[in-house]
Amino acid sequence: MQKDESLNFLRELDNLKAGRYHYFIDILSDMGYFLDGYDLLVIGPALIFIAPLFHIGAVISSIIGVATIVGQLIGGAVFGFIADMKGRKVIYQWDMLIFAVFAILSAVSQNYIELIAFRSLLGLAIGADYALTLSIIGEFSPVKHRGKYLGTGLMSWWIGGSVAVALGLLFLPLGSIAWRWLLGAGAVPAIIVLILRRRVDETPRYAVEKMRRMK
Repeated sequence: MQKDESLNFLRELDNLKAGRYHYFIDILSDMGYFLDGYDLLVIGPALIFIAPLFHIGAVISSIIGVATIVGQLIGGAVFGFIADMKGRKVIYQWDMLIFAVFAILSAVSQNYIELIAFRSLLGLAIGADYALTLSIIGEFSPVKHRGKYLGTGLMSWWIGGSVAVALGLLFLPLGSIAWRWLLGAGAVPAIIVLILRRRVDETPRYAVEKMRRMK
């Protein structure tokens, strides 16, 4: 594809009317944001049950609380770099697998060391999803709709956080196992998103740039 053809193609993408595929991409991205918000905030109500069960104090509780954020910082940097080299599609699909696996492992942790490790690794997937979701929305969306799509993503993050708190209250009667249900619940929508994201193509802007670099 020649340079002029590439530029014309990208201009056409920017000026497209929003269609079903755009809405599909937006919904999948919003679901990712929802899960990110859920898993970052769910540890708050979960610690109500975890602290007495594992006999931990304020310091360890704080470490558990920030473990996912530390993983997120690393995941965003590492997977964002990989996505620039290898493309958005693969990581956008499979970060949800990492998310689901470590959500489940966090839920079955037998001590606070395992919980810190699994929550940190879960954070890698959250960081990757932040980096990839912004790229996917920005590179697929027509210019006139880009801000709206990004806005619904941020809204979905807070909805996810609100659901985490609501489930914390709902699961209170379950007692000492409530935290396991809270942490593991995020795996269910993550698996659904993983399956649906397999229908997402490589972003056209990345594909065009890759072709230009290969010449």
